[in-house]
Amino acid sequence: MYVNIGGDVILSDKDIVAILNAKQMDQSPINVQLLKDTRHNSKLVTTIESEPRTYIITRSQIYTSHVSVRTIEKRSRSTWNLSSKIMSGGETFV
Repeated sequence: MYVNIGGDVILSDKDIVAILNAKQMDQSPINVQLLKDTRHNSKLVTTIESEPRTYIITRSQIYTSHVSVRTIEKRSRSTWNLSSKIMSGGETFV
């Protein structure tokens, strides 16, 4: 199945590894380094011009989205069970 992450971007649920709250991700030095490396290797796909609310990590790239983790979960609820990957505070992980 497919998940709309906003900005006319649709991803296969099989490719999604994690969905992370941007504020939480930006607070972790390891995650900040991951984003820096991803940008350097041209694997960061920016779907918006403003600050992202969510990072969607796939097998090959990281996408930014203005859509919240909860909204992505709601959009995908009928096609993909994210409930086991939702942490308190709205961030999702694998």
